[in-house]
Amino acid sequence: MSASSPPLVSILMFCRDAAPRIRTAIDSVVGQTYPHIEFIVQDGGSTDGTRDILAEYGDRVDVVSRPDSGTNEAFLAALRRCRGDIVGSCLADETLRPDAVERAVRTFRARECLDALTGDAIQTDGDGRPIGTFTGRDFDLVDYLAGDACPYFVASFFRRRFLVDNGLFGDDWQKESIEFEIWTRLGTEGDVLYMPQTLGTYALHKAQESNNPISVLKNLGSRVRVFRRLFAADGFFSDFPAYAMPELLLKHLATHYNHLLEQTSDVRYLSHVFDLMRQVAATLLPHAETAPDIDGIAASPRVHADTYRRIVNAERPTGPLRYHLNTRPLKRRLADRHAARGLAGMASGVLRGLGDTQSEGEALQAALKVVWADDAHLADLQRRWVARHAPPAPRLATPLKTRTDPKRLRVGYYAITWDASYTRHQIASFVRHHSERVEAVCYGGLRVPEDVRPAFSRVADGLQNLDDAAFAERLRDDALDVLVEVNGFGDGQRFRAMAWRCAPVQASYANHAGTTGVPNVDYILADATCVPDGAERHYSETVHRLPGGFFCFHYDADRLPGVVPPPSLDGAPTTFGYFGSPVKLNPVMIGLWSRILRTVPGSRLIMGGRGLDHPDSRRHIAVKFDRLGVGADRLILHGGLPQRTILELYNRVDVSLDTWPYCGGNTIAESLWMGVPVVTLLGDRFAARYGASLLQAAGLPDLIARDRDAYVAKAVALAEDRPRLGRLRRDLRRMVVDNGFGDAPAFARKMEDAYLDMLSEKGLL
Repeated sequence: MSASSPPLVSILMFCRDAAPRIRTAIDSVVGQTYPHIEFIVQDGGSTDGTRDILAEYGDRVDVVSRPDSGTNEAFLAALRRCRGDIVGSCLADETLRPDAVERAVRTFRARECLDALTGDAIQTDGDGRPIGTFTGRDFDLVDYLAGDACPYFVASFFRRRFLVDNGLFGDDWQKESIEFEIWTRLGTEGDVLYMPQTLGTYALHKAQESNNPISVLKNLGSRVRVFRRLFAADGFFSDFPAYAMPELLLKHLATHYNHLLEQTSDVRYLSHVFDLMRQVAATLLPHAETAPDIDGIAASPRVHADTYRRIVNAERPTGPLRYHLNTRPLKRRLADRHAARGLAGMASGVLRGLGDTQSEGEALQAALKVVWADDAHLADLQRRWVARHAPPAPRLATPLKTRTDPKRLRVGYYAITWDASYTRHQIASFVRHHSERVEAVCYGGLRVPEDVRPAFSRVADGLQNLDDAAFAERLRDDALDVLVEVNGFGDGQRFRAMAWRCAPVQASYANHAGTTGVPNVDYILADATCVPDGAERHYSETVHRLPGGFFCFHYDADRLPGVVPPPSLDGAPTTFGYFGSPVKLNPVMIGLWSRILRTVPGSRLIMGGRGLDHPDSRRHIAVKFDRLGVGADRLILHGGLPQRTILELYNRVDVSLDTWPYCGGNTIAESLWMGVPVVTLLGDRFAARYGASLLQAAGLPDLIARDRDAYVAKAVALAEDRPRLGRLRRDLRRMVVDNGFGDAPAFARKMEDAYLDMLSEKGLL
């Protein structure tokens, strides 16, 4: 899709004998406010005047009319005829809102890497009269497979490129369930956005093909085969618990049974679906003890084995089936799998759907990695989190104490764990060098490691069992001057307690690259590169810009592996490296890295990270590169590795590649300390700019690219400059200290001055 020329949009329709309703549907398409539309109609050999109506519209409608076996054959044929960058649909008993296509185009153009969008719809009867409203939501594959949520196609649009890349013209799609194929492939490979806008109308009436019992059974058999593919040994869900497929399939079948019960009283059809349920329930019996809580048929007790036995042994019930499945554990795993595939938007949506404080906090962290997000979008997500999860303060027994002594500040630092690389080598490294001006207190959700504890004057750990009110009381009782939150919105976040105020001055630092939106978080620590002038309008906090860089990573050089010459100097192939989380990958980065590898003959890429542990995740990455002309033989993919092993792997790397729009922190620091230079791409928001801040602080400003072409060019030029690679390998450990990036004592003074400035600005000094 060109950024300058308006994209072509294909709207497809498949129909047969639809004369009573089709004119309204056609008019809604040809009357769109967006002009660049091809209207593809697949007619199944109508004999009731439908073709005559279509002919009235001339070349505004591209019609093929021939007999077919039913809606799925017609659907696939129409889909394969589409040539547009964006594909939507409008069937004969549906309509599109006049500006639906224009809205879709605007959304796709503003959100690079988005594969599909879905919105809301008005439900109508067979005569087009409104009877209800369909409100969509973030797409969640677990809910979709369970039958708990299904987007309306008339309110959905898709990038054709995604459909082609994922088998549109292949032979492995289940031809009797095209819609199911599309959504399950999007749920495993794509990024889907829910847009809370009404885009069309959708009819609900008895004459629809989806209410034909024979069609329902054919479609259901095809869906079962898709389930088996997803849960196969090499499938997307292969590492999920053994009960996952039969549980979801049983719930899916129960949903279809109830739908069929509304359409027919013919016991042949109903018994067929129930027989499938019996077969599935039989497979669950061996896993009854580990399955999640459910309700089975009617009012059975919540005892798994009894429930499954009743399904297996019972006669077909006369009424609807009740089958309630606890999908939360599966959704958590789904979010992890999306993250490992670089589908940050999908991971964020699943986590938001869980609704609890912790999950929605993790969704905010994931949203920072979404390609199309901007400061305004991220700030809106933060405000919504605060509205749901940071209620007004309860009555706290401990008053807020202000004991500020400018000669001895009491500063608290909170993180769930102090065993992570960034808390050890970034935070604890400068805290260890605080002067007598600061009494540093460490707060840990988990136990603080013995080698980190001496960096602080006092340690309070094991706080994960305190609720937020008790946590706030504990910190208030310690009479802090400043609380520095370094955890972010991930596991163990304490922003609700901060909203109730734990210290006179509260600051967010390090692990959440953007505004928190949380009341009483007074400051966010940044620098002029990460939050340039003007960007603070998106922040609820005061942006306190530290002079120079806002990060400091210090490693004990004596404990690092020795530095060796770049491998390419010894005749090895030029090797690029990335050892960060796969969640930071996206189609843009894979595209840029593929360009780099294609430009440097024989070069290869080493990647490693916990998210690549699963074979499916490694296969996913390899397929993405292969589609861009980089074969699997040029990729070296590792799963999660101990930090020491990762540091040693840098000795096999010539140039490290940073990610965008969520830069590396630890990965850049580790690379530089191991003598391996890094190329970064400067973006338009905090998370996309701190790579540039780190390289400036390390004395490597020329390795900051300001656009994508420059990113590729700088990586290629650096890889081919063997003398410079040799010099950097020798000098980088010294450079990071000399330029301030690794000068922990100097950085500690800078932070102390910042705390005094904050207290002064608040009138507390």
